[in-house]
Amino acid sequence: MARARTLGGSLSFGMRPGRREGRVERALRRLWRDRFAVLGALFLIAVAVVALLAGRLAPYRYPVPISFHIHAPPFWETGSSPTHPLGTDSFGRDVLSMVLYGLRVTLVTGIGAATLAAMLGIALGMVSGWARGAWEEAIMRVADLCQSIPSLLVFALLMALLRRTALAAPWHSIPLATVGWANAARVVRGYVLVVRDADYVVAARSIGASDARILLRHVLAQVLGPAIVMASFEVPAVIIAEGFLSAIGLGVAQPELSISGLMFEEFPFTVFAPEFVLIPASGLVLISLAFTALGDGLQRALEPWETW
Repeated sequence: MARARTLGGSLSFGMRPGRREGRVERALRRLWRDRFAVLGALFLIAVAVVALLAGRLAPYRYPVPISFHIHAPPFWETGSSPTHPLGTDSFGRDVLSMVLYGLRVTLVTGIGAATLAAMLGIALGMVSGWARGAWEEAIMRVADLCQSIPSLLVFALLMALLRRTALAAPWHSIPLATVGWANAARVVRGYVLVVRDADYVVAARSIGASDARILLRHVLAQVLGPAIVMASFEVPAVIIAEGFLSAIGLGVAQPELSISGLMFEEFPFTVFAPEFVLIPASGLVLISLAFTALGDGLQRALEPWETW
């Protein structure tokens, strides 16, 4: 059995001697050498684990009970309570429990919207770049329309409609993905226009391979990397957009609450209790920085012309 060895300070990820390094192994080796990307990935994994175990880690069960002990100080201030390590918010709810449960909503909304936008962008970008003609014109004009309208306005309109349906938090990813697909579709279309005339695609077409087989076997492999990179950069933008919607009352509906929603709920009390805004805001900043660092590392790792 092949073992992972260290060569020149980097991991070989179990590559056998004499075997040519594959695309995935090369990308993993490059990503491993990017310290910020690795730290971002480890931080996000830790956050995901904490979000999954929120029911066991939180001091109080969901939904977090409301009490009359409003704005109890966190543990680093005098007068703090051991039953509320991070204090209580303006409704008397335990802040630590709210942050842990809010991580679930924030991650599900951000990752869900970015994934939906990437999937839709890949599908429409591949169709427009491969089919050309009327399909390309129609898809690109719809993308122009989506990009010409302010994204927050579209988000606010769709979220206002969605709130009437009383759907759970994962469904709120749908309106947040309605604009992000356009950028992904344009990037994917550009890659398809280059790849469609490559020698291996021409050879596959000459032996009778169908368009669907060529797209799934040969073209998708070329556009999947850039789409993953764009999705990783899209997550912080979606999280921040959901925060702005929460500020105007169009975020995730109660009793569910995201970290950004918790932050904006405490905005009116910033002068008297700024720590209850800074605690969720710090979490949002760290999550956004982690996704940005990971996306930047993936972009460099997946670039075939990059020299390391």
